[in-house]
Amino acid sequence: MGPSSVDSNEHIYSRLLHLHQPLLLFPFCSFDELIEEHGVYKVETIGDCYMVAGGLIFTDAQGFKTVLQSQVDPLHAQRTLTYAVAMLNAASKVVMPDTGLPVKLRLGIHSGPVVSGVVGTRMPRFCLFGDSVNTASRMESNAPPGRIHVSADTHSLIGGNFWQASGGVQVKGKGIMETYYFDHSAPGCEQQLAAIKQKLQAAGAAAPSQLGVSRPGSGSHYQTASRSGSAATNSCHWAQQH
Repeated sequence: MGPSSVDSNEHIYSRLLHLHQPLLLFPFCSFDELIEEHGVYKVETIGDCYMVAGGLIFTDAQGFKTVLQSQVDPLHAQRTLTYAVAMLNAASKVVMPDTGLPVKLRLGIHSGPVVSGVVGTRMPRFCLFGDSVNTASRMESNAPPGRIHVSADTHSLIGGNFWQASGGVQVKGKGIMETYYFDHSAPGCEQQLAAIKQKLQAAGAAAPSQLGVSRPGSGSHYQTASRSGSAATNSCHWAQQH
């Protein structure tokens, strides 16, 4: 699961609102268009934060979207990472009218268990709860502008040679965490991403019978959450960004 957000250090979100509201709409619409292509679920947007989850929803035999109950999508982390990369590419096409510079996102991704459900009686919403959601948020808030920041759990699920170790990051409520930055300039990165995308296309929207081992626990789901702020895992990053 992961959030993304716009780089708040430059107050991009406020400037977009002040200068040109349609310009703010464009990246969010672009992110929405990428959802189905990458097989992730849009959880919510809050301010400049955009949050999605991988491994949460599948399409049943009748064509309806359904929450996974006890099965595991073995490619949930890969779905979220490729979506986060697509978010960065989409955000780079949005140029600030006052500076001429592209919008930068911070994206954070973490993989782990969450509980989901519809809460409330007025304007009820489908929500996710659990420490995994908070950890994805911490990955985003500690990400440098323009980078995808992932936890060790997500890193171990994806593998690959396109990572840069952070050397340990002080995370609120967690202490020092071993984390990694996605490095698009790493040798062979494009080829490795292409191989991941081919595997995802071959898998498609897998049915529960095709999704790995089952894990007990009613209402509990194992997934990757990507948080992004204004623009993944964003803010103008799990897979909430600021």
